[in-house]
Amino acid sequence: MRWRSILPFIAIAFGFSWSIAIPLYISESPKTIMPIIASLYMLGPLVATVALMLIRRDLSWKDIGVRFNINGWWIVGWLFPAVFILLTIAVSLLMPGVEFSPDLSGFLERLSKYASPQEVEAARSRLSLLSGHLAAVYFLIAMVVGATVNAVFAFGEEAGWRGFLYRELRGWGFWRMSLFVGIVWGLWHAPLILKGHNYPEHPVVGILMMSIFTTLLSPILFFLRERSGSVIVPSIAHGTLNALGGLAIMYVRGGSDLIVGATGISGMLVLLMFNLLIYLLVKES
Repeated sequence: MRWRSILPFIAIAFGFSWSIAIPLYISESPKTIMPIIASLYMLGPLVATVALMLIRRDLSWKDIGVRFNINGWWIVGWLFPAVFILLTIAVSLLMPGVEFSPDLSGFLERLSKYASPQEVEAARSRLSLLSGHLAAVYFLIAMVVGATVNAVFAFGEEAGWRGFLYRELRGWGFWRMSLFVGIVWGLWHAPLILKGHNYPEHPVVGILMMSIFTTLLSPILFFLRERSGSVIVPSIAHGTLNALGGLAIMYVRGGSDLIVGATGISGMLVLLMFNLLIYLLVKES
């Protein structure tokens, strides 16, 4: 480990992203600007990586895993989010008081707890496209957008977490590296979480929950990084997960944001299953 590089990286990544979040705390309508802020926020780890590349001059894009040698793991990385979201919906339906809501009424009920009537009505109009057979069309579009447009923004994070830090920490061992980066990654989200990102009903507890979620997701993305040999693959997985994530709560009624959804306990249980599979694969290799 090279703490002389790791600590400046963390300082720059946090400093840039947390500064980007300031408008959320001074704006009269933070929900309106959240999508733009969240997109720019993702660039923090990339900015930190580029800054250290300029300072050290012994670090290239290839060194942090920017490689385009396509192999089967690119497909695995792209499909993982879809499998994860479908399993998360299934696990959510096993939770007490949670039921399937194909007409999206459950999601609108949840939205009404923290959004204005006007916002709920606007969401109702938009979500009408996600019922029935059009849901499958949306799913396919989200898969494409996730692996392209979203992946570009996700690279803003992955260049740092699974690129720079992977190079600096891999000597620490797979699981210790994943744990450390997972915790840092979760805490990095704090300013967004406090403003309702992912946990609008529980913004304070949401910081802890997000840190647990990222700690469980971290080994999976590092595994994809190692097996594919490219940081582009976890970027695709990350981007596609962001595109599909909302589906995990749209089709269920009941449960809080701490229970259902990708970042709730339901999603975490699914991630635990994937981590067990990775443990067995890493152990065998």
